[in-house]
Amino acid sequence: MELQAYLEKIVGPRHRFPEDDAAKAKIEEVEGLLVDHFTACGWETHNQRVQYDLFTTIWDRKFRNLDGHNIIATKRGKTSKTLVIAAHHDTVVNSPGADDNGTGVVLLMWLADQLKEVELDVTLMLVSFDFEELGLIGSSYFVEHLSEVMNPVDFQGVFVLEMLGYYSDRQMLPVGFDKLYFREIRKLREQGELHGDFYTVVFNGTAKKLAKALKKSTHMKLGQIRDPVDIPILGPLIKLAVPMVTTMLRSDHTPFWRQGLPAVMVTDTADFRNPHYHTPTDTVDTIDFDRLQQVADSLLDMVLAWK
Repeated sequence: MELQAYLEKIVGPRHRFPEDDAAKAKIEEVEGLLVDHFTACGWETHNQRVQYDLFTTIWDRKFRNLDGHNIIATKRGKTSKTLVIAAHHDTVVNSPGADDNGTGVVLLMWLADQLKEVELDVTLMLVSFDFEELGLIGSSYFVEHLSEVMNPVDFQGVFVLEMLGYYSDRQMLPVGFDKLYFREIRKLREQGELHGDFYTVVFNGTAKKLAKALKKSTHMKLGQIRDPVDIPILGPLIKLAVPMVTTMLRSDHTPFWRQGLPAVMVTDTADFRNPHYHTPTDTVDTIDFDRLQQVADSLLDMVLAWK
């Protein structure tokens, strides 16, 4: 199935705020769609209940008994070494969430279909997290309970797919990044201009292998940004000099980093490019499906080459 066809089934506000029954029904519909799709492709599928008696969101809004699900699909490889590719299926209020993060979810669905008849050297786990928009709740729960889904020593790393469908001539940079990453940005510029025609891998010191693997397999222009905060001695100084480096912590790779686990975020740079970020206009017609397919092909080749 084409990526657009997958995405058209997913779009629509999908969250569990108590006052929005339609959005709650939509997120449950999408979770059922994912389970049915992964199962039909022959993957072992598991609903991991994300249960908090009480948690406080990043906006200091408190919720009690707002349970959700991480959807986990596993394809056993020749070894128990496990590579994870993840996205999140929830949205903010009043946004249909085509790019954020329908594009990440449909890449999981596409990979499940493409790999259903393939024997892999590594065990692959596709995970769709819940409650990302409430403060990385689903991914934090997954990390806290990692031993329930795999032997932690087998964990090879996670590629977190976070908005990958918007491309344009418009590209902004967080304040200070033009100086901090001048070499990488220089590579991305064309005739002195920086366009939004690339996707980006954000990694840290534990995830160099992951970043290198995707760069080797990529089918399109790719930028790579290392989180400088984990650099010994200099890291804290860089954080003080360039506070915007904290923008690198805005997705589901962050709970893995906090536990010292290898993780990368793969992104189209979100609101530094996409004017529809977290708005009602984040719709299917804004997505560049040709470039999204190139990202999909890059991920597929990376998985096939993983040893």
